[in-house]
Amino acid sequence: MDIQKSKVELIKLILNTNDLSLIEKAYSIIKTESNEKATLTQDQIDEIELGLEQLENGQGTSFRDFLKKVS
Repeated sequence: MDIQKSKVELIKLILNTNDLSLIEKAYSIIKTESNEKATLTQDQIDEIELGLEQLENGQGTSFRDFLKKVS
């Protein structure tokens, strides 16, 4: 099942239930999962973006070359 179809099916199940406990559990699971992915600090995000920009500008080093330098 593709992601969009899964989302629609989940929404249908939620809309058709009157079990508040089940809805609260589903909400809690989804909320927790989305919060766990958003644990980077702004400094970490900035460093990642800088690294990606450097790679796009050809300023990267291959992992193999890096290992040669630190070995």
